[in-house]
Amino acid sequence: MMKQIQSSGFGCGFLLITVGVLGWLTTVLDMGTSNRAIFQIFFELAENFGSVSTFSLIVIGVGVMVILVAMLIGELTNQN
Repeated sequence: MMKQIQSSGFGCGFLLITVGVLGWLTTVLDMGTSNRAIFQIFFELAENFGSVSTFSLIVIGVGVMVILVAMLIGELTNQN
């Protein structure tokens, strides 16, 4: 059960980092817009939150935190 939680945490963290990096690159390099649903949701949330670049950096930070928590869970379960 803990392995599954840890694996899901890694997957979620890497997805957040990937979407954050792509959102930030799209803003910085002015690559235009995309009709993909995940990017539409991301940009709608970013506009409600403030700017897209700030929201991208926050999403990257949250992704790193999720990965760190997943690693911490793995370390705590290995000690028992």
